[in-house]
Amino acid sequence: MGNIVDYVDKYGYASFAEKPICLEDMVVLCQLAYFKYDCFLKTFDDGITVEKLNDSPMRGMLVADPKYKKDGGMLLEAMAKSVRFKDAVVKFYVNDIETEQGTQFSAVTFLLADRLTVTAFRGTDETMLGWQEDFALALNKPIAGQQKATDYVMKVLRKVKGRLILGGHSKGGNLALYAGFTLHERFLKRIRKICALDAPGFRPEFIENTDYDSVKRKIIRVVPKSSVVGLLLNDAPKKIVIEARSTGMKQHNLYNWIIKDGKLVRTEISKGHLKALKTFNNWVLSLDEVNLEKFVTILSEALDDTGAKTTVEFKENVPKYVGSLLKAAGEMNEESKKSAGEFIRSYFEFVVGNVKDEMLESIQSSKISKFLPK
Repeated sequence: MGNIVDYVDKYGYASFAEKPICLEDMVVLCQLAYFKYDCFLKTFDDGITVEKLNDSPMRGMLVADPKYKKDGGMLLEAMAKSVRFKDAVVKFYVNDIETEQGTQFSAVTFLLADRLTVTAFRGTDETMLGWQEDFALALNKPIAGQQKATDYVMKVLRKVKGRLILGGHSKGGNLALYAGFTLHERFLKRIRKICALDAPGFRPEFIENTDYDSVKRKIIRVVPKSSVVGLLLNDAPKKIVIEARSTGMKQHNLYNWIIKDGKLVRTEISKGHLKALKTFNNWVLSLDEVNLEKFVTILSEALDDTGAKTTVEFKENVPKYVGSLLKAAGEMNEESKKSAGEFIRSYFEFVVGNVKDEMLESIQSSKISKFLPK
């Protein structure tokens, strides 16, 4: 069993005319939204093929994000060698980071074949600003990135012919969904599918004010079995649940999603995990707009107070920054503390149980198992 790099290596021989675009392709393209195209695409209308990106002496700048550097280089090389992706044109790149507005927004579009176009929104990048914007997704009012997503899609639709597929991972999936929900009807007709990969959803108040029935048939939601992000404010009844390596938040990484025989491996979410996330979602939804906004502000200010410039720096120095976060937690009311504590306890129990299951599965599949009592 492999991942998206292995998928491209093994199945990249077929063109899109020979094998229609599939979910696995969308995972590949949504991961490419994390690439840094700033040195290659200076204006909105600039374009470059995947093959030329790989051949460029500046290719190392594409995968500067520490989380994806090694895997990103392997994925780009595999795509550049494949019939399926090498001639794909990367175009309409936008990367806006506006500190004053608290916005981290990035999107890119891939021209794959005649009238086959995919727009992918970047999820949370390594900037602390991206993390802070994620918290704001719990609020009912739109964040700046969501409004930018709608504007971006309308701009792309005016540039290309045919229908458009929208996609994104994590916050990027939320942006793709938001664009679909807020597009004018004449634009929405040109949206073929909306693929949200482990992406948070929306508060019920937002959904109630949209033409949900017209959009939901276009939506494909995918979450790993230990999903956290993709189950936040997400009550969509139909979700594709897939296998992924490791547990907890590490399953959020698209490179850890398991592909076998060219397909993402399907599975189910445990009842314990669903219970833990339900506890958290109920707590978020129980807060009124004023208290929820206060909570989001406290968290954002706490992250600012740490002085960390990137999430990588934050994760590497958690003990150094924990004081600021504990101070923020201290400003929550008793009811909020209790609900947050219940969520943490439920989630901890889930993670411990999941690790035990994986250890047992590993032992049973090894040679050691024959020495164990039946």
